[in-house]
Amino acid sequence: MDREKEMRLLLWLKQHPRFTTRELMKFLVSLGYKPGSARNIITHLRLEGVIEEIGKEGHTVVYRSCV
Repeated sequence: MDREKEMRLLLWLKQHPRFTTRELMKFLVSLGYKPGSARNIITHLRLEGVIEEIGKEGHTVVYRSCV
């Protein structure tokens, strides 16, 4: 992930304290990532503690930002 995309992602996370997998995927795809890469980034963010799973709405996972 290049520096500009990383900064845009951090800004998005600060502006969206609670979001779904779908919302984050749409944002990552808008940055130019393919869906498979976006899924890997979400997993990485979760493992690094940048985002945290807080529950589910139907079949959709809801996260909160830890930044």
